[in-house]
Amino acid sequence: MSDLISPGQRIRHYRMLLGMTQKALGIAAEDVLPSSTGVIGQRLPVDKVLQGIREIIPAKLAKENGSEAAYAIMTTDTVRKECAYELQLSTGTVKIGAMAKGSGMIHPNMATMLLFITTDANGYKLLGVFDVNPDLIGKEMCGVPILPLSDLDKFCAEHHPEVAVLCVPRQSAMDLAGDLVNQGIKGFWNFSHYDLSVEYPDVTVENVHLGDSLMSLGYRLRNQEK
Repeated sequence: MSDLISPGQRIRHYRMLLGMTQKALGIAAEDVLPSSTGVIGQRLPVDKVLQGIREIIPAKLAKENGSEAAYAIMTTDTVRKECAYELQLSTGTVKIGAMAKGSGMIHPNMATMLLFITTDANGYKLLGVFDVNPDLIGKEMCGVPILPLSDLDKFCAEHHPEVAVLCVPRQSAMDLAGDLVNQGIKGFWNFSHYDLSVEYPDVTVENVHLGDSLMSLGYRLRNQEK
């Protein structure tokens, strides 16, 4: 924003801009993240920004207009700063695009930069669910059928998963970890009541402590009541 307006004015301006953007995009307010920069000592022309939001979002917002967005944020920049890459993962092709703005300031002797990265990747995809309980075999979890644990090796060889989520007793986690690493697993999200560690430098383990999370929730609730 600008050094010429008070913090209260700045917040009001942001709320106006966020509200207009939220309405134009039809999304929740918490999904709009503001960022701004500009020439020191010059007030942000809020009315022009609001007009731009009303006019540009319906007419210009499209996947193929990323280069125009990079141009729109240039301000004092002299060239567009943008790039795009396409990566081939085991789950398919992923596209990543980035644009930035930033130009050295005359005074103070520093620089600012804004960087935005977008992707069409949807995070992790649930490929398979396994259980030893015969009553659960054939049922579905999130639209994925539950398979017997005996099918695990064959499934991994065919689908090449990269991350395993473990919701099993301690001994089962220990027994499964080595087999899964041999099948190509590179990461474990471990919910078992045991801090899993694997003797492979290229494998990452995230141990989730539900007991600690529950205690943290209780602490926050108690403080909230006060």
